[in-house]
Amino acid sequence: MIDGILLLDKPLGLSSTAAGLRVRRLLGASKAGHVGSLDPLATGMLPICLGEATKLAGEIVEGDKMYLFTIGLGARTSTGDTEGEVIERTAVPTLQPDRIAAVLARFVGETQQVPPMYSALKQGGVPLYKRARAGEVVERPPRAIRIDSLELVEASALALCCRVVCGKGTYVRVLAEDIAQALGTVGHVTRLRRESVRPFDPARLVSLETLKARATGEGAERDHLPLVSMDEAVGHLPLVCLGAEAARKLGQGQVVEAVEALRLPLQATVRVRDPAGVFLGLGKVAAPGRIAPKRLVQDLKGFFRMPLTTEKKGGVMAQFRRDPKDTGSPEVQIALLSERIAGLGQHFSAHSSDHSSRRGLVKLVNQRRKLLDYLKARQPQKYQDVVERLGLRR
Repeated sequence: MIDGILLLDKPLGLSSTAAGLRVRRLLGASKAGHVGSLDPLATGMLPICLGEATKLAGEIVEGDKMYLFTIGLGARTSTGDTEGEVIERTAVPTLQPDRIAAVLARFVGETQQVPPMYSALKQGGVPLYKRARAGEVVERPPRAIRIDSLELVEASALALCCRVVCGKGTYVRVLAEDIAQALGTVGHVTRLRRESVRPFDPARLVSLETLKARATGEGAERDHLPLVSMDEAVGHLPLVCLGAEAARKLGQGQVVEAVEALRLPLQATVRVRDPAGVFLGLGKVAAPGRIAPKRLVQDLKGFFRMPLTTEKKGGVMAQFRRDPKDTGSPEVQIALLSERIAGLGQHFSAHSSDHSSRRGLVKLVNQRRKLLDYLKARQPQKYQDVVERLGLRR
């Protein structure tokens, strides 16, 4: 089972929704959903929530974004990019570097921007792009945006390549048109790449080609996926650490005491961990010093989870990982599940009437079975090795 956030390097020509579906199929994830969106003609970082992480999509804060974009000068299109038809042509004046730098500097800071007709913003419940395709043009109130930096990367007679760092809600297509107009001509985006989205590390970007190689068992790319953990993705939220009993009650939907909640405002969202440091999901402050479940990511609610200590988890991973960076290969996941299954067996010796934990055990065994089937189909030799090392029945 895969739960986490994949930072996809979205290719050209694919919509954000289609990219998410393709990732889900390649990885065999139960669910997938993207955070934010990229136009089909844009490439670059698109966070994809997988499995239980889809429950957190609404809480993941998209910070500042960095884009590299090229403005084609002398032509304006109906969509602001190469997808639309040319609706205006204007001569391009000779542009000196000092002139370009001065114009770009005007856009840095807080300003107002009118959203384009070809956007996903809704008016009267209808996306603007649908109205635009129907030939409608409606009034769009300007919105506040923030541009932290805007610099020229390269210039030619009919094109400018720029890099911008901006806040949420900034439309680069509109920015490109405004820059061209300020330079005495018209323009449109001919190339757009999102290089990063804070707080995510662009070094973790994964291409569809890498995912395909992993799915088919070709190459070293299959060995490790640099997923962003669910806990890390909501790291901006206050942390609450619960004891074993409180964690169990929270999983059953009960309000529990939490010292950390004493200094937080009512209804504040918090991220929750159990005694072993395992991320349980999100809670909310229901009263001073008390939290209620808001969105738990563990699907094994209400049973004794048999968490592994950090030391035990590290020891298991050291035995079964493929390389020092491996934290989520099938072998590692199977070994960790096997440890928890064994622990639950001991738990039943003292709590034979704990029927909810018995149901949880069945879920853990099913998860392990799916991973074993996956490994057997794609890498039979590694399947045999892990079965023999763990003493499992084939």
